[in-house]
Amino acid sequence: MKQVVVVDDYIPCNCGEPAFAEPNGNELWVVLLEKAFAKIHGSFLAIRSGWISEALNTLTGAPYETIEGVNEEKAHDLFKKLLHCEKRNYAMGCGLQ
Repeated sequence: MKQVVVVDDYIPCNCGEPAFAEPNGNELWVVLLEKAFAKIHGSFLAIRSGWISEALNTLTGAPYETIEGVNEEKAHDLFKKLLHCEKRNYAMGCGLQ
């Protein structure tokens, strides 16, 4: 489902720098994308410590898979799966909870 989100250029700042996402130099697209994501969810507070899979799915509509509890025994299979996904240019993210 597509949703149009309108954002302005007022960005929450701390000491003159964006308070949350860190832009690369003067590139503001990541900050504005984060603001749109926060607006969809109601606030910046609502998106703190979330799942990268939820963010990628919300922003792209692409399906996702969350893999938890990887141990040494499963690490080789996970690495093969990541290489498979990388070859297909899938969006991927990683996080710790």
